[in-house]
Amino acid sequence: MRATLAGQGFGVLTEIDVSATFEAELAVTGPPFKILGTCNPATAHRALELDPAVALMLASDVELRGVRARTFVSIADPAS
Repeated sequence: MRATLAGQGFGVLTEIDVSATFEAELAVTGPPFKILGTCNPATAHRALELDPAVALMLASDVELRGVRARTFVSIADPAS
């Protein structure tokens, strides 16, 4: 996933292992679930030059969720 994102100009700023956090904090086990906070530096820089308030919408989150033997990837469409 990181290589795919990098190929589109995105870097990963944060990685949250939701399932590990739930297990450690709540003693709840579940399927693999991570959230990657991503950013395209060039696009972010241009947007921040136009309006610094856009910082509230950075970074873009990518959800990685394991379901059985598959991994599902989700990201919000910034155009919608």
